[in-house]
Amino acid sequence: MAVETILDVGRYTQLLTETIPVVIASEEEYKRLLSKIEVLFDKSMKNNLSPEEDAIFELLSILIHKYEEENIVLDIKSDPVGMLKFFMEQHDKKPKDLWNVIGSKSIVSEILSGGRKININHAKKLGKFFSTSPEHFLDLDK
Repeated sequence: MAVETILDVGRYTQLLTETIPVVIASEEEYKRLLSKIEVLFDKSMKNNLSPEEDAIFELLSILIHKYEEENIVLDIKSDPVGMLKFFMEQHDKKPKDLWNVIGSKSIVSEILSGGRKININHAKKLGKFFSTSPEHFLDLDK
């Protein structure tokens, strides 16, 4: 049986007003909502999201994922590192932005240089970070 989370309606309404989540219809709107979700993601990495922020985070993830599915053509056969670099470029991220996501500067460097494979835990974290499927970061052909 699922546990129902009680939201503070006033706080949730305030967050909705600040965020203004909409079905994404333009690159500008996509980038705006990406910037909003990044702030929430940073808080989530510290396990510091309120139930209301968590609800907004989930809503934004769905909206961003829908936009990416419909508007960003991905070559799923691409190698995982190539996909990571693609997502980094699309989200205007630098390697240092991934240090806390993946674990350390050295691991990020090894992955981006091809000296280390992206494991399932990295893929899950990257999927959450980029609001996309972890499968994009795994070599499923092997």
